[in-house]
Amino acid sequence: MGTIVTFYSYKGGVGRSRALANTAYQLAQSGKRVLCVDFDLEAPGLINYFAKWIKQDDNNFEDQPGVVDLLYSYKEYILLPGPLKKILNWRELVYSIQITRAGKPFSVDIIGPGRQSADYGSKVTEFDWRAFYEKWEGGRFIEHLREQFRNSDYDYVLLDSRTGISDIGGVCTVQFPTILVIVFTSSPQSLQGLEIIIDNIRTQHLSLRTEVVPIIPLPSRIDRKEEKGQYDKWFKRVANGKIGSLLAGRSGESIDAKLQKITIEYVPWYTYKDELESDLESAEDVGANAWRFKNLTQLIYEASAQAAGDSLLVMAERVWSRLSEEENQINFNLENLFDLDLGKRWSTKDKRTYSALLNLKDEIDNFI
Repeated sequence: MGTIVTFYSYKGGVGRSRALANTAYQLAQSGKRVLCVDFDLEAPGLINYFAKWIKQDDNNFEDQPGVVDLLYSYKEYILLPGPLKKILNWRELVYSIQITRAGKPFSVDIIGPGRQSADYGSKVTEFDWRAFYEKWEGGRFIEHLREQFRNSDYDYVLLDSRTGISDIGGVCTVQFPTILVIVFTSSPQSLQGLEIIIDNIRTQHLSLRTEVVPIIPLPSRIDRKEEKGQYDKWFKRVANGKIGSLLAGRSGESIDAKLQKITIEYVPWYTYKDELESDLESAEDVGANAWRFKNLTQLIYEASAQAAGDSLLVMAERVWSRLSEEENQINFNLENLFDLDLGKRWSTKDKRTYSALLNLKDEIDNFI
């Protein structure tokens, strides 16, 4: 199944969209099929990072329907059902961008925020998210869309989330992702707010999913040259704190080494242009941002593989907890849940336990 990666930031101006665009570029260049979705509806702009590859005779991206149009088509379908009403197909919203580098062609697909018509702003601000979830069964719609993304022919779907604590932020950070990338700067506000919200996001993940959602921290726009002393103190706090612990247990490198390899440096030139480091720099040049974004994609690969194994353990723990104390008195270990032929000897002793175990085995088989 495809991997859905949400890029989120607690504060704005941290380079979140730039990080997503560079990651999309790296993944697509390596042969992956990539779809980007601009969910930052109030301040969209993801397309700008790919503007130089859009030909003048191509269809105007601003006239392309997107996320807002998809949401309103669902609302109209729910409130005004009839033969003339239908939900937009998300595949019809895809805008494909063809890129060539060093003679090698590849593409990045994008679903934009929506048609940039005169009423776009009012559509965004007037959309009733509370009614969407409480009256229109919007949660089920998002879950359906999530499964559509995961079962499509895209290897990776990257979501650009709204900043801060918001309805859209919750959709993107809790409901959609199989991996979450949190982007932050050296600002104390960015760091403190992120440390608080991490626990909340992880709690919601555990209540909603059986699978584990890995969280990858991405330091961005960090000045470690002119302010070397301040950077060293800041980096030590991050690596030894809650944010750094998110990288524990992956590969054989230390947390410090992993963070150093993905810390995106502040480069003044890029603040004046929506250009991608991954296109202008060599990914083999250690120390360049393109190299760091390449390392980020490697972390995403590893997180996806690890999540599959972790999720199986979470499922096993949850189904085990459903056994009553009486049933737990039967002496068996976790391996027996996966091979209940050995459990037939229990059927004469405790039919209730054996029946429960069979149901749990079916549940695990379906999950696998």
